[in-house]
Amino acid sequence: MSSPDSSLIERAKLGDSEAFTQIYEDSYSRIYSYIYYRVSNREIAEDLASEVFIRLVRKIDTYEDKGRPIIAWLYTVAGNLVRDHYRKDSRIQWMPIDDREIVSDEDPTLQIDLDLSSERLKEAIKHLTEDQAQVIILKFVDGWSNRKIADVMGKQEGSIKSLQHRALRSLRRILEESENMARSND
Repeated sequence: MSSPDSSLIERAKLGDSEAFTQIYEDSYSRIYSYIYYRVSNREIAEDLASEVFIRLVRKIDTYEDKGRPIIAWLYTVAGNLVRDHYRKDSRIQWMPIDDREIVSDEDPTLQIDLDLSSERLKEAIKHLTEDQAQVIILKFVDGWSNRKIADVMGKQEGSIKSLQHRALRSLRRILEESENMARSND
Protein backbone atom coordinates (compact mmCIF):
# COMPACT_ATOMS: atom_id res chain seq x y z
CA MET A 1 0.00 0.00 0.00
CA SER A 2 1.46 3.37 -0.96
CA SER A 3 0.76 6.75 0.60
CA PRO A 4 -0.62 9.82 -1.15
CA ASP A 5 2.92 11.20 -0.84
CA SER A 6 4.59 8.26 -2.65
CA SER A 7 5.65 10.12 -5.79
CA LEU A 8 6.81 13.11 -3.76
CA ILE A 9 8.88 10.84 -1.51
CA GLU A 10 10.39 9.04 -4.51
CA ARG A 11 11.36 12.37 -6.04
CA ALA A 12 12.95 13.43 -2.74
CA LYS A 13 14.87 10.15 -2.56
CA LEU A 14 16.28 10.98 -5.98
CA GLY A 15 17.51 14.32 -4.63
CA ASP A 16 14.80 16.52 -6.16
CA SER A 17 15.08 19.80 -4.21
CA GLU A 18 11.58 20.85 -5.30
CA ALA A 19 10.18 17.72 -3.62
CA PHE A 20 11.96 18.60 -0.37
CA THR A 21 10.72 22.17 -0.66
CA GLN A 22 7.15 20.99 -1.11
CA ILE A 23 7.38 18.65 1.91
CA TYR A 24 8.85 21.49 3.96
CA GLU A 25 6.23 24.04 2.89
CA ASP A 26 3.37 21.59 3.44
CA SER A 27 4.60 20.46 6.86
CA TYR A 28 6.72 23.07 8.62
CA SER A 29 3.97 25.04 10.37
CA ARG A 30 2.33 21.87 11.72
CA ILE A 31 5.63 20.44 12.95
CA TYR A 32 6.65 23.76 14.51
CA SER A 33 3.27 24.10 16.24
CA TYR A 34 3.47 20.55 17.59
CA ILE A 35 6.96 21.13 18.97
CA TYR A 36 6.14 24.58 20.35
CA TYR A 37 3.27 23.19 22.40
CA ARG A 38 5.65 20.64 23.84
CA VAL A 39 8.59 22.95 24.68
CA SER A 40 6.90 26.36 25.19
CA ASN A 41 9.86 28.26 23.75
CA ARG A 42 9.96 29.79 20.27
CA GLU A 43 13.71 29.54 19.73
CA ILE A 44 13.90 25.92 20.86
CA ALA A 45 10.82 25.06 18.78
CA GLU A 46 12.40 26.67 15.71
CA ASP A 47 15.67 24.81 16.28
CA LEU A 48 13.96 21.47 16.78
CA ALA A 49 11.63 21.97 13.82
CA SER A 50 14.64 22.78 11.65
CA GLU A 51 16.33 19.62 12.90
CA VAL A 52 13.28 17.59 11.84
CA PHE A 53 13.76 18.74 8.25
CA ILE A 54 17.53 18.30 8.38
CA ARG A 55 16.87 14.69 9.38
CA LEU A 56 14.35 14.39 6.56
CA VAL A 57 17.05 15.35 4.06
CA ARG A 58 19.70 13.13 5.67
CA LYS A 59 17.49 10.06 6.15
CA ILE A 60 15.01 10.17 3.27
CA ASP A 61 16.75 7.21 1.66
CA THR A 62 15.85 5.05 4.70
CA TYR A 63 12.19 6.12 4.69
CA GLU A 64 9.82 3.21 4.02
CA ASP A 65 6.44 4.05 2.54
CA LYS A 66 3.94 2.13 4.69
CA GLY A 67 0.86 3.86 3.30
CA ARG A 68 0.89 6.73 5.78
CA PRO A 69 1.57 10.36 4.81
CA ILE A 70 5.11 11.70 5.25
CA ILE A 71 3.83 14.06 7.97
CA ALA A 72 3.31 11.01 10.22
CA TRP A 73 7.02 10.21 9.98
CA LEU A 74 7.90 13.88 10.60
CA TYR A 75 5.73 13.90 13.76
CA THR A 76 7.56 10.81 14.98
CA VAL A 77 10.91 12.50 14.40
CA ALA A 78 9.63 15.66 16.13
CA GLY A 79 8.42 13.67 19.14
CA ASN A 80 11.80 11.95 19.42
CA LEU A 81 13.62 15.28 19.25
CA VAL A 82 11.39 16.76 21.97
CA ARG A 83 12.09 13.75 24.23
CA ASP A 84 15.83 14.10 23.53
CA HIS A 85 15.63 17.80 24.31
CA TYR A 86 14.10 17.14 27.73
CA ARG A 87 16.62 14.40 28.47
CA LYS A 88 19.50 16.76 27.67
CA ASP A 89 18.14 19.91 29.26
CA SER A 90 15.64 19.56 32.08
CA ARG A 91 16.27 23.07 33.42
CA ILE A 92 13.43 25.58 33.44
CA GLN A 93 14.01 28.37 30.96
CA TRP A 94 12.73 31.72 32.12
CA MET A 95 11.68 34.48 29.76
CA PRO A 96 12.66 37.98 30.92
CA ILE A 97 9.55 40.06 31.58
CA ASP A 98 10.81 42.69 29.10
CA ASP A 99 10.59 40.14 26.25
CA ARG A 100 6.87 39.47 26.74
CA GLU A 101 4.56 40.57 23.94
CA ILE A 102 1.78 42.93 24.92
CA VAL A 103 -1.46 42.55 22.94
CA SER A 104 -2.93 45.89 23.91
CA ASP A 105 -1.78 48.98 25.76
CA GLU A 106 -5.34 49.38 27.03
CA ASP A 107 -5.54 46.23 29.17
CA PRO A 108 -2.19 44.62 30.06
CA THR A 109 -3.92 42.42 32.67
CA LEU A 110 -5.82 40.67 29.86
CA GLN A 111 -2.51 39.76 28.21
CA ILE A 112 -1.12 38.50 31.52
CA ASP A 113 -4.24 36.35 32.08
CA LEU A 114 -3.98 34.98 28.53
CA ASP A 115 -0.27 34.26 28.97
CA LEU A 116 -0.86 32.46 32.28
CA SER A 117 -3.67 30.35 30.80
CA SER A 118 -1.58 29.51 27.75
CA GLU A 119 1.46 28.65 29.86
CA ARG A 120 -0.64 26.44 32.17
CA LEU A 121 -2.06 24.62 29.16
CA LYS A 122 1.35 24.13 27.53
CA GLU A 123 2.74 22.89 30.84
CA ALA A 124 -0.19 20.50 31.28
CA ILE A 125 0.29 19.11 27.76
CA LYS A 126 3.84 18.16 28.72
CA HIS A 127 2.39 15.72 31.27
CA LEU A 128 0.31 13.81 28.70
CA THR A 129 1.55 10.73 26.89
CA GLU A 130 3.12 11.36 23.48
CA ASP A 131 0.00 10.10 21.66
CA GLN A 132 -2.35 12.13 23.87
CA ALA A 133 -0.34 15.31 23.32
CA GLN A 134 -0.22 14.73 19.58
CA VAL A 135 -4.00 14.22 19.39
CA ILE A 136 -4.73 17.34 21.48
CA ILE A 137 -2.38 19.51 19.41
CA LEU A 138 -3.58 18.20 16.05
CA LYS A 139 -7.26 18.44 17.01
CA PHE A 140 -7.47 21.67 18.99
CA VAL A 141 -4.45 23.68 17.86
CA ASP A 142 -4.24 22.65 14.21
CA GLY A 143 -7.97 21.97 13.83
CA TRP A 144 -7.64 18.57 12.17
CA SER A 145 -10.51 16.10 11.81
CA ASN A 146 -10.39 12.79 13.67
CA ARG A 147 -10.13 11.00 10.31
CA LYS A 148 -7.02 12.98 9.31
CA ILE A 149 -5.45 12.46 12.74
CA ALA A 150 -6.15 8.72 12.47
CA ASP A 151 -4.44 8.60 9.06
CA VAL A 152 -1.38 10.43 10.29
CA MET A 153 -1.06 8.42 13.49
CA GLY A 154 -1.80 5.10 11.80
CA LYS A 155 -4.78 4.36 14.07
CA GLN A 156 -8.51 3.79 13.65
CA GLU A 157 -10.79 6.81 13.94
CA GLY A 158 -12.52 5.23 16.95
CA SER A 159 -9.14 4.90 18.68
CA ILE A 160 -8.49 8.58 18.07
CA LYS A 161 -11.82 9.49 19.67
CA SER A 162 -11.00 7.37 22.73
CA LEU A 163 -7.48 8.78 22.91
CA GLN A 164 -8.85 12.31 22.64
CA HIS A 165 -11.37 11.63 25.42
CA ARG A 166 -8.67 10.20 27.71
CA ALA A 167 -6.35 13.11 26.88
CA LEU A 168 -9.02 15.69 27.71
CA ARG A 169 -9.80 13.92 31.00
CA SER A 170 -6.10 13.89 31.85
CA LEU A 171 -5.73 17.56 30.91
CA ARG A 172 -8.69 18.48 33.10
CA ARG A 173 -7.21 16.54 36.02
CA ILE A 174 -3.75 18.08 35.53
CA LEU A 175 -5.16 21.61 35.28
CA GLU A 176 -7.36 21.10 38.35
CA GLU A 177 -4.39 19.81 40.34
CA SER A 178 -2.35 22.79 39.18
CA GLU A 179 -5.15 25.17 40.17
CA ASN A 180 -5.50 23.53 43.59
CA MET A 181 -1.75 23.80 44.18
CA ALA A 182 -1.79 27.46 43.17
CA ARG A 183 -4.65 28.15 45.60
CA SER A 184 -2.94 26.34 48.45
CA ASN A 185 0.23 28.39 47.87
CA ASP A 186 -1.70 31.68 48.11
